[in-house]
Amino acid sequence: MLRAIHWLERAQDVNPGPGGVSYYYRLGLFGGWNRNDYKEVTGYIIETFLNLAETYKDEELKRRALKMADWEVTVQDSEGSWHRIVFDTGQVMIGLARAWEVTKNPAYRKSLVAAGDWLINEQNDDGSWTKHSLQNIKHSYHSRVAWGLLRTWQITSDERYRQSAIRNLDWVVSRQLKNGWIHDTGIGLDEEEVPLTHAIAYTASGLLESGLILGNERYIDAACKTADALLKVQKEDGSLTGGRYRSDWSVYDSAQCLTGDAQTSIVWLELYHHTGDAKYLDAAIRMNRYLRQKQAMSDNPDIDGGIFGSEPITGSYCPNQLLPWAAKFFIDALYLEQLYAEKSSALN
Repeated sequence: MLRAIHWLERAQDVNPGPGGVSYYYRLGLFGGWNRNDYKEVTGYIIETFLNLAETYKDEELKRRALKMADWEVTVQDSEGSWHRIVFDTGQVMIGLARAWEVTKNPAYRKSLVAAGDWLINEQNDDGSWTKHSLQNIKHSYHSRVAWGLLRTWQITSDERYRQSAIRNLDWVVSRQLKNGWIHDTGIGLDEEEVPLTHAIAYTASGLLESGLILGNERYIDAACKTADALLKVQKEDGSLTGGRYRSDWSVYDSAQCLTGDAQTSIVWLELYHHTGDAKYLDAAIRMNRYLRQKQAMSDNPDIDGGIFGSEPITGSYCPNQLLPWAAKFFIDALYLEQLYAEKSSALN
């Protein structure tokens, strides 16, 4: 985990500027660090760094996280969004909410309110978002935007944010089949029928975290259905049978999406913590063991500790790229394993 943290710190430091994290590091002749900072991903790395800082009493990680939060406030669009994209806005809100809890900085609260108001204004009557959504289509993984709205509701007590989140979550649940599959999960039109595990786990995590905040078992059960379906396609070595699936859970692309693997482990660990069912802990431990084996090892600090988009690294998801969001979710998975597993008699 420490190597992955150091790699994320490097991703924050490589570009001159106030504190964002680079989009990626690419291998190859024209590779290297992307020279733009990623608002969406920087947003939810804030939460990861602050959680680690609190648990391990690490002032450097806290400093870095708040530097990210301060940067996000300065690059927020005038109407309240980030990138004028619904999903990106929701992810930054998750990070800023955690930063506000730590500091009570009124700038973070003001930023959250502006973002929440923008999301409500752009929301469809059925709870989904189309305008300012990627490719102007509805996405079930906007359940994580609902999570951002609920974090803002927790801070402001403004009921409008809770109701907006519930409308979206109800729409997402309405798209779920009995086998745990959720329609409209694809990141783009070309993935609508065969989404990445990255997007599948995004959707499940948004339902689960939102359900936990609200104490709503309907949303938690929906996440559980998807998580249980993913349990059935886990291999003995801890990985999944593929990186993209059809609605009957048959494999469309056998290359691993390592980001989705780490996110799936997080969902399993949170479900273990909520239910006490050791099957989730066992699956997550095996997945994390697999991911440790795939972590980049190199004398080059630009590479060492990072997580590739795909396995093999030339696979369809972000080929030959080390991804900050993959490293973030990998760290979260290892952190939760440490947090929850040491309390469990199921851990050998």
